[in-house]
Amino acid sequence: MHMDHSRSTAVKVTPRLTLTVGVRYTVLDPGTIDKNVIANFNVPAKALVIPASAQSLVASEYKVDTPIVTADKVGLSDKLLNIDRNNFAPRFGFAWRPGSSKDLVIRGGGGVYYVGMQPYISDGGGAPYEINESFTNSVANGQPLFAFPNPFPSGGIQAGSGGFAASGMDPNLRTPYSMQANFTVEKKVLGMGLSASVLTTMARHTVFWHNLNAVPANTTPFQVKYASVPYPFFWAVNYGNNGGTHNYRAGYIKAERNFSKGLYYQAHLTWAKSVGDDFVSNEDPFNRARDRAMSARIPPFRAVVSFLYDLPFGKGKRFGSSIPAVANYAIGGWRISGNYQWENGTYFTPYFAGSDPSNTNTFNGRPDCLANGNLSKSQRTTERYFDTAAFAVPPDNAGRFGSCGANILEGPGLNVFNLGLLKEITMRETYKLKLEAVSSNVFNHPSFDIPDGTLGSPTYGMLVDTRTAARDLSLTVRLAF
Repeated sequence: MHMDHSRSTAVKVTPRLTLTVGVRYTVLDPGTIDKNVIANFNVPAKALVIPASAQSLVASEYKVDTPIVTADKVGLSDKLLNIDRNNFAPRFGFAWRPGSSKDLVIRGGGGVYYVGMQPYISDGGGAPYEINESFTNSVANGQPLFAFPNPFPSGGIQAGSGGFAASGMDPNLRTPYSMQANFTVEKKVLGMGLSASVLTTMARHTVFWHNLNAVPANTTPFQVKYASVPYPFFWAVNYGNNGGTHNYRAGYIKAERNFSKGLYYQAHLTWAKSVGDDFVSNEDPFNRARDRAMSARIPPFRAVVSFLYDLPFGKGKRFGSSIPAVANYAIGGWRISGNYQWENGTYFTPYFAGSDPSNTNTFNGRPDCLANGNLSKSQRTTERYFDTAAFAVPPDNAGRFGSCGANILEGPGLNVFNLGLLKEITMRETYKLKLEAVSSNVFNHPSFDIPDGTLGSPTYGMLVDTRTAARDLSLTVRLAF
């Protein structure tokens, strides 16, 4: 349940300066579900907390030594958390037309923005309401180990012995928010609207998930360390609390021409950088700094050009303005449209699998970095996109994770041009015949996905998949009436 209330006011300080101020108040209430089948691991109580109304729904297989308490015993409501009601978000903006200029505007603003959906307690099942069991059948002397009408072994399995996972989050979790600001200069030049912007976003209190039963990386065998984990009645406790952050910075240049004399276009170039510690899966909860990395989704540079052009042929056009009506049906009224996208590569991480050098029961992870790993553009090939010799699997029993950071390699970019040709013919006023020819990736330029970054893989370092499909052409005829 989402409750919002906002107030804002605009004040015209001078004929050329307008200020806008406001505030938004947000409350994100998780609400309730049928039968209130929810649970939350509570750290102070060292137990799973459930609503009192759901006690009868707890799976009977759970042993009595699995600590389960009702919400009222730990001072919580049946929603199992304390709703954050302190979400006041101030906003500010201005627009200024300096001097006597009629085509120059400077504008900017900033504010606090809360997420649109509050992280909420897992619902609908899981510990302690359901138990997932897996059994492997076998056949001995022609007889299956189990078969219908009794397809499961007797006794089944029991919870409480470290064989199950639980999840939870801080009952006092704050609503994640971001602080955003922007500054823009706009001017009209040669019939075009030009603008240049800088913007920033600083996200705070994002949710950081980690295993409360994680053990530190060292040379002590995992089983020895696991014997002293704080919550031995669960194999893992995936727990979320505030603590994640990321920062986004960008510059943006845009040129746009409104449709005039048969032509419209828009072009923009974006430079962006986004760095945070909540982009990648946590590898070592005892050293979160090593997870701070570039975003894998935001390219450093991106350019987009779109256009729409009425071809100058046919009635009322520059060429063939006096042609007969029949000929105009053939050569007049055609429009061409296009969209070009270019961006350089996003970032990715090399990985290894199959060994646990940290002795944390983590049989995959980031490798050791022996060199930078990125090759120059002239050195990159589809068979060797990055320096595969720059990474190595940490030695067995090293007692540590790999030395590589996350998202340290730059992947391939995007280069694609889409083109369309369309025409609309009006027939007897109420009928319209629409003709379209559209080609995606018209120049058939391959834009590859990130290469295989798994050490030891047969395709390690190779470009295997593409981000865009091969050139495609579609022809469409539609009659509208």
